[in-house]
Amino acid sequence: ALDFKFLPLTCVSGERFGHVKYLIGSTLIPLFVVALATLGVELLRKLRPRDHRYLYEQQLTCTFVVLILPSVARTICQSFRCVEYDGTDGMKYEYLLADMQIDCSTGTYNFVVGYAWVAVLIWPIGVPLGLFVLLWPQRHRLDPKAETEVEALQIREDDTELKHSVALIMWRRYRPQYWWYEIFDMMRRLCLTCFVLAFPRPGVMISFALGVAMLTTVIQRESQPYIDVWLESLVNLAHWQITICCVTILLLMSELVVAEEMVAIGFGLLIINTMLIIAVFYDARVSIERTKETQAMVDERISREKAFEAEQEMRNRSLSEVAQSAGRSFRLPSRLKRSLSNGRKSLNPWASAKATSTDSTDSTGGGTASPPTSDVTNIEIEVEMAQLAEHPAGSYTGQEGTPLTFNPMRQGQALLGAHARVDAPRASDQDPKV
Repeated sequence: ALDFKFLPLTCVSGERFGHVKYLIGSTLIPLFVVALATLGVELLRKLRPRDHRYLYEQQLTCTFVVLILPSVARTICQSFRCVEYDGTDGMKYEYLLADMQIDCSTGTYNFVVGYAWVAVLIWPIGVPLGLFVLLWPQRHRLDPKAETEVEALQIREDDTELKHSVALIMWRRYRPQYWWYEIFDMMRRLCLTCFVLAFPRPGVMISFALGVAMLTTVIQRESQPYIDVWLESLVNLAHWQITICCVTILLLMSELVVAEEMVAIGFGLLIINTMLIIAVFYDARVSIERTKETQAMVDERISREKAFEAEQEMRNRSLSEVAQSAGRSFRLPSRLKRSLSNGRKSLNPWASAKATSTDSTDSTGGGTASPPTSDVTNIEIEVEMAQLAEHPAGSYTGQEGTPLTFNPMRQGQALLGAHARVDAPRASDQDPKV
């Protein structure tokens, strides 16, 4: 956090800078900077509406507000803490802890308290609330629906509107479902550094800080909201350090240990902190290696599936090419096609002969007709079949007809044989006398 109190303002100005000046300066100067940056961005937006370079200034302004908030909030909350002293005349006097020259019973302190309450609404409450209102409309884009978290992160990174968001720093480090965690962590810091000053007694103050530290440590450890594993481990370590610090302060305030034991307790805490650092970072390293091994296994499985699919596609393509080259296009002769489509009558010369002999008997009044040796249509079919026999399978184009990809001779002979078996001439058909 940024703090203005490290600046030597007293030496520069030549006069004492008390709490009132620090309070007014730390609350108004950041507001002036933010207002000036916002005004400049709006002017750039109107002059160059298609230029997106001003987005960096907006994001930088948001980062400045987040960094300066703890320091400003602490200065504000120090305005409410007074300390009581016994006077020499037997009276009790209260002075502001941050500035002992301010008497808590004077009008100056009343002005400080009134101004501090207005500043509380603007900074410790207004800034987190404003950032949450800024992120809430984009919650569905910050946490997109996807089958895996990796896909959700990729969708979020490819979102152009989110890249141009003012609050980019608020969600960039976190997993999609924890887009709100920066605001939660901001409130944690405010509770441990600012709101804790609202309790007058030190015991209640440390108990409140210990409760907040333990609760946030458990939430941080169980949720693991950060994308970077090393950053996650560093934050976990910081949470444990704050918890141990609160426990140690509470132990000292309880007066359960004497001064001679403090050296041994200090060495013990140093060893515990060292072991804690080693354990946290070792766990982070193991988690990273395990994640890499799992990702390698998943990538290998995906590559095997892609290779198998490519092999199957190549095999199917090869079979298709072989089938197309082996069975070249062939068109069935039109007369054979018409003969086959006419059915049993055109392929049975004996049935045609019987019909002819019946007609001739009826017309002549009797007599015997000899069976014809062949029909004109069947003769034409035999001629074309003979022409087919002279060509290899699939190389005869013939006349117009249906394209085929099989051996026309074998299929045509099979069809003719099937019709011949069905319409085989009976004795009565061959010899009218029977």
